[in-house]
Amino acid sequence: MSEIAQKSASASSQEDTPPWESPQWQEAVSQNPGLAPFFDNLESFVELPEGVEKLREMILDLAVRGNLAEQDSNDEPASELLERIADKRNRLEKAKEIRKKKYPPPPNDDEVPHALPHGWAWTRLSIIGEIGPRNDVDDDVEVSFLPMKTIADGFTSSIEPEVRPWGEIKKGFTHVADGDIALAKITPCFQNRKSAVIRGLLNGVGAGTTELHVVRPIGDGIVAEYALLHLKCLTFLNVGVSKMTGSAGQKRVPKEYFADTPFPLPPLAEQRRIVSKVEGLMSLCDTLESQRRARDSVRERASRSVLANLTSAPVDPPALADPDQAQPDHERQASSRRSSTARTDSPEPSATATPPTKT
Repeated sequence: MSEIAQKSASASSQEDTPPWESPQWQEAVSQNPGLAPFFDNLESFVELPEGVEKLREMILDLAVRGNLAEQDSNDEPASELLERIADKRNRLEKAKEIRKKKYPPPPNDDEVPHALPHGWAWTRLSIIGEIGPRNDVDDDVEVSFLPMKTIADGFTSSIEPEVRPWGEIKKGFTHVADGDIALAKITPCFQNRKSAVIRGLLNGVGAGTTELHVVRPIGDGIVAEYALLHLKCLTFLNVGVSKMTGSAGQKRVPKEYFADTPFPLPPLAEQRRIVSKVEGLMSLCDTLESQRRARDSVRERASRSVLANLTSAPVDPPALADPDQAQPDHERQASSRRSSTARTDSPEPSATATPPTKT
């Protein structure tokens, strides 16, 4: 089999079993009823230039609406979580471990964008966490430092911090600690989903760029990774862009939008189930993207090979049927005149017979 045929066969083989027909993906969809309406068109959907990204956005939207993971009537309702968080906050304020401040009321019906499942509750990050927390660390302690470039964008949650003495960065930067949730507030980092749950800091604390909004959850009533899903949702981003202030290229999302936008809080056990489901589906999306890139690469290599063979094949000059036809008209006329002149100048043979030789 030729190289071209082998590449074409390889591409065809990969297309015979699309990733969305894999047992792993079909099992995931069957376990997540919220994905069922989209499954019929999944093949064409994923093949679009930004198809997998749109699929990821859809997964996040289903997650924070309560349409992704199963609900359990035995879970402690979110209303009780909010009571425990309020008690914990009051104790921390009395102990002066967090700053005392006036908190906004829960969102009313006019503020919320949609209904929530039974057991969920609308709240705000400023109610369930400390906005803009501060650290108390000795100056000579080495800690983590987070410039904007060290925070991943997209749908991931990863950081690659640098190391600095606390005394160098305690002023003029945004304080962070393990378990905090950080969101880039400046354009285009905000739109690019530069946000993360802060984990793995040196000595558990650090500081980062001033272009971050940070919330530190109070108590154990919120799974930080679930809160991050909310911050990466397309709806949250789109509304946030409309709230930005500042000049072009330097626009920022106000702290009030970050802190006080209605936040959908599920029961604690369901938060964990949602995070687990999203992680599994995002991993499948990674596979979809990887397999699509592989298929595109095979097609591109096959196309290049076909083109190379076509352009490198030797081309024979066309055969000439008649030599005279290869001559231009003026050359054929000149040749004809020369032939005629040659015939005129040649001596004519004598008509008198040669006399006989005498013997």
